[in-house]
Amino acid sequence: MKKKIIVTKTTKAAKKKELARAEGEQCFWVHKGPILSDLRGLALALRDGITDEQFAHHVGKERNDFAAWVEAVLRDKKTADNLRKTKVRKGAADAVLRSLKSYH
Repeated sequence: MKKKIIVTKTTKAAKKKELARAEGEQCFWVHKGPILSDLRGLALALRDGITDEQFAHHVGKERNDFAAWVEAVLRDKKTADNLRKTKVRKGAADAVLRSLKSYH
């Protein structure tokens, strides 16, 4: 008897991940700025919601608080790695916006 092989299609929507959301003290508290709970909020803050000075408070030569939070709290290592590659606010916003395409 031959084995029957069933092939199923996987749609792009099925491959998308659920967006993680931080609660309470797990939220990201931007220096003198907004409180962030997910990647959408981070993208908006990086694009229009914080100043370059606020960004520089969290991102420097030896640290990236945004990347650390994304990896530890939101459990998104790929986005965190992409955030670590840039030291400018626009580049960070672009990295997060690209990552959001893989979420629903």
